[in-house]
Amino acid sequence: MTSGAPWGAYTRTILRFGDGALAIDLREPVSEAARHRLAGLGLAGPFAVITAANPRGTILDPAENAARDAAFTAEIAGQQCHRLRVTGVAVDESHAEIGWALAVPREVAVAVARRWEQLAVYWWDGARFWIVPVRIRAAHGPPLRLPGA
Repeated sequence: MTSGAPWGAYTRTILRFGDGALAIDLREPVSEAARHRLAGLGLAGPFAVITAANPRGTILDPAENAARDAAFTAEIAGQQCHRLRVTGVAVDESHAEIGWALAVPREVAVAVARRWEQLAVYWWDGARFWIVPVRIRAAHGPPLRLPGA
């Protein structure tokens, strides 16, 4: 997979954590300073970034995505894990999806994302981000390390 293909926009995303004070551009390696800031936000170890928006890659209207986000937020409120709001934003700011960073095992993250009909999750392994396929592994292959080659 060169240039992040077939993941396209997934590889050209900026993740804004919490109130937006920390933004990580997935096209670039994560700096040591950003790693320390993640740890300061309670995300020192592995975590996933998951959204409930736009299931199966189908763009929904804002009201539908807001309702899905409210239901997703209610579901994860009962989980015993650290969580933090994250917004994934296209580099040109033409698209944004609100979600959550969840400090859960990767298998749990994939199961949650599958339940919410997501194509993939972002996974932080403590050193770098990955795109982990959820629904379309056969079509898009194994997890993709970011930034792409």
